Amino acid sequence: PTGPFRDIGRPLFDFGFPTIDAHPFIASDGTKYLFFSMDQVPTFGGRHESHIYGIRLSDDLRSVVGEPVFLLRPDQPWEMRSGNSLWNEAPYVIEREGTFYLMYSANFFGGRDYSVGYATAAHPLGPYTKYAGNPILSRGAWGGRLSGPGHHSVVASPDDTELFIVYHIHADPAAGGGDRRVAIDRMGFRPDGSLYVSGPTLTPQPLPSGATELVNLAPYATLSTDQESSQDRLWALTDGEITVDAAKADNEWTTEGATAWIRLSWDRVQRARQLFIYGSVLANRRPLTAAVTLSDGTQLQGIEFPRDPGAAAIVDLPDERDITWIEIALEGFSTLRPELALSEVIVLGYPGGLPGAATGSVWISSPKRAAVVADRTPVRVEALNVSVEHVRLELDGEVFYEGPHRPHYGTVDPWALAEGTHRITAVVKDVSGLEFRYVSEFVVQHVALRSPEWGDPVTGELVIELEAVIPAEHGKSFDLHLVPAGGADRAVPVYSDTEV
Repeated sequence: PTGPFRDIGRPLFDFGFPTIDAHPFIASDGTKYLFFSMDQVPTFGGRHESHIYGIRLSDDLRSVVGEPVFLLRPDQPWEMRSGNSLWNEAPYVIEREGTFYLMYSANFFGGRDYSVGYATAAHPLGPYTKYAGNPILSRGAWGGRLSGPGHHSVVASPDDTELFIVYHIHADPAAGGGDRRVAIDRMGFRPDGSLYVSGPTLTPQPLPSGATELVNLAPYATLSTDQESSQDRLWALTDGEITVDAAKADNEWTTEGATAWIRLSWDRVQRARQLFIYGSVLANRRPLTAAVTLSDGTQLQGIEFPRDPGAAAIVDLPDERDITWIEIALEGFSTLRPELALSEVIVLGYPGGLPGAATGSVWISSPKRAAVVADRTPVRVEALNVSVEHVRLELDGEVFYEGPHRPHYGTVDPWALAEGTHRITAVVKDVSGLEFRYVSEFVVQHVALRSPEWGDPVTGELVIELEAVIPAEHGKSFDLHLVPAGGADRAVPVYSDTEV
């Protein structure tokens, strides 16, 4: 993926019409496709439309097989908000359990109604049926404070357990146009296979799963409430979907009354650190305040709910708490027909208390996963609910400690390691002989480029700044070259010395 890339020296195809937004896709059976938008062709009545097509690619990706297949055109009511110029563009395809999801953007990219929808098919080249609940990403409840979310990609979290949609929004919602910035939000699948997006959001959200040592403990909890009429809707609190669009408010947990409580309980002790409590997207159902009680007696009062769509009441617990349940008491408006609703509850903590030896009651807290290691770092292994008898630690497959449990196990010396990703594996046995295994990764980087930053315009004198955190006894020489893109044989030496 880092190249070098070479131009094949000719167009991949030319069917006599303008094309944009090419998206290559490889299906699970290995077949290869290219999806693209036929840009703004005249139709009837003076209208111009952009349509989405797909075509089969050769195995070497250097030619096409057959003719392009028409897939989508603007035909749903939400796609008709750009006057006489209509768009279906920016295709992006994902595959899940035999179904192909063709996601796309509609309306003018410079206007506030630019949004994302999707269609499904049993084959990459269709026929596709558009989702009746489109759009799945729009400015929605944001009104004039956010504009034009669209033209996206889909990426997975570091541990492949979550999906994220990465897309544009306008830098100035009032002006719209081509000045845009990048946004990212969670997305996922409902039990019926339909797609949802927990966005757009403009407020802090939990980091992607696998980016830190914290995990969401809420899906492993048993949920209960004092509201008998809403017992069968408790699943909505941990289904992963955060409601941002008022049209999707039916997906929330809702109960009648101005007060209510919910409880999350675990069979084993959990070490919790932080709560994200998402109120309803509808103001009349959003709680005013909440109080949190932990099984260890800790009480947190007066928690207020923010008004922004997709925003959570974020509760930082005092230190890390070992608990078996969390109770959240809600208080809302006292009206003639009061209602309370929550969209989602996330409990961030450590994986040690989760069921099963594979996820384990053991984890590695240092070095941090995906952290840049620039100094000697202690190796720490945490154990919860485990009477440790024996510990074996491996660094990149080589055993560097074997023996009894300790507060820490020496240090990792980054200068003895090559730059890149390294893996520590902990194998822990308890007194009964049960084995627990945990794997953590960290990144070693010795030298970093500080300026120019990628994308900086360069005029006049170019200032190059490096940061090197290598001890003098390890640094022998530093050589800096400027390499023209695609021309390694034309590298220009800029600096060479024993110091940086």
